[in-house]
Formats: sequence, structure tokens, C-alpha cells
Amino acid sequence: MGSTLIMKKKSIIKWLESWLIDNTSKEQKNFTMETLDNPGWTFKINLEDSHLRNFSFDMFHEEINQNDWIYCIVEDNKFKAACGPLNLIKTLNIFRNWVEKNPQHLDDLDHLFSWMQKWYYQYCDEDWEHDERVRINNIFLHHWSITINLEGTHCENVPFEGIFEEETTKNWYHCLIRDGKFEGTGGPSNLIDILSTFKEWAEECQKKYIISDK
Repeated sequence: MGSTLIMKKKSIIKWLESWLIDNTSKEQKNFTMETLDNPGWTFKINLEDSHLRNFSFDMFHEEINQNDWIYCIVEDNKFKAACGPLNLIKTLNIFRNWVEKNPQHLDDLDHLFSWMQKWYYQYCDEDWEHDERVRINNIFLHHWSITINLEGTHCENVPFEGIFEEETTKNWYHCLIRDGKFEGTGGPSNLIDILSTFKEWAEECQKKYIISDK
């Protein structure tokens, strides 16, 4: 029993070490932990430089008795927690579970969609946009399908080397050009891969156009 508890403790601490390295600033105090005289523990984690900045968190409050209790809240871009003397590992794992339910790639998808709307809008001239230009579908088995009409864009008639990435039946994506359209398909979590592939290629097309125009 004792060794199992130690293994779990090492696991969450190692995870926390890695998360802090990847998601916090070297110039700030990012993690503090102290004992309480209840007795108990309290800790704070700075979210200011992480992708969780301004993310919502539902306050967690559990109280079984005076020594078995947990309280967690996000306030001022800090994850703040307090707990009973034997609830520290469980409380740290509440933070970990919240992080893992809100992975970094969700924030990346926001940036990609922000880029996509700007890419689309630059070509709108009261005529071009009248045809269907971009379609994104979530299809059978939650797979993604994306079609982007390239006519009238910097990518029209530009060669594209097809991509066929397959790791598992759920982690895969294909991208190609067919009939003047960029077509991408992929697994349930591969939308970011397809959009990133198109973004990288479309930006290269635009750079080449600018260079050749000079």
C-alpha cells in the first residue's frame, strides 16, 4: 500500500514539473504551497502565461469532515486550492484533470479559425464569395472533412504535395488537391492537423506570389 501511494505521488509531481516548465514564465512565482493550521494544505498555480488564461473553472468544494475536505477555485488567473492534511494528491489531480480536459490544441484551433476567417475575407469582393468557398463537415464516425475552393486565390494552380499520415484508425489525416480544391479528411482529433497543413501551404503560396509580383 505504501509503495503504491509513493508511485502516485511521484507521478503527479513529475507531471506538474513538466507542466510548469512548458506553461509558465521563468520570471514569475508560478507555484507556491504551504501548510495550514487547520491542519491542511494550500497551493496556488499561476495561469497567466498558460493557454488556460481566462478559462472558466467550476468551483470545487467537497467537505466530508474537518480533516477530509477540498476547495478549489480559479481567480485572477490563478488556480487556488486548499485541502485537508491527507487530500493534497487528490487536490493536485483536480488541477491535472482540468488541464487535460482543456488541452493546448483547443487554443491552437481558435488561432487557426481566426487565421482562416482572415484568409477567406481577403478575397471577398462582392463576387468571389458568392460561390461556396469553404466547407467543414464532421462526418461518419466523427471524422473531419474539409473542402476549400482555390479558384481566385493565391493558391490557384499552385502544386501541392499530398499528405497521407496514418498512425491509428482514430489518428490520421489526408490532404490533397483535386479539381481545383484543397481536400482534407482526418480522424476525430485531427482537424488541427488539416487546418495547419492548409495554413502553412496557403502562406507559402502568398509569399511566392508577392516575390514573383516584384
